[in-house]
Amino acid sequence: MIVSLSGSSVIVNETLTIVPIGGDALAVDAFGNISGWIQAVKAKDVAQIFVVGPDYLNFNTSGDTVNTEQTPRASVRSLQRASAMAEGVEYVDTYAHMRDLILASHIAQGD
Repeated sequence: MIVSLSGSSVIVNETLTIVPIGGDALAVDAFGNISGWIQAVKAKDVAQIFVVGPDYLNFNTSGDTVNTEQTPRASVRSLQRASAMAEGVEYVDTYAHMRDLILASHIAQGD
């Protein structure tokens, strides 16, 4: 259970079964790391778990477009989606959501 949010920190009610310590190399683009965190949260009987994919980079250049995802983000999204699916939790596809908003003319590409 989340107790509080402070900046980029999330304070949880109980200790997770896996906790990084100094020197640990954790990567958001590693299937095992993502799955490990999902399993640790599941072990604490969290009722709703979801993995949120990287935001759509809505830049004029070098970001995502409605036709092409930025390569590094596409890779992360793919691994996060696969981990979520393998662990039976929801994946929140922020790229698809923003793409839909742009295609519906609610937001301009590069805005």
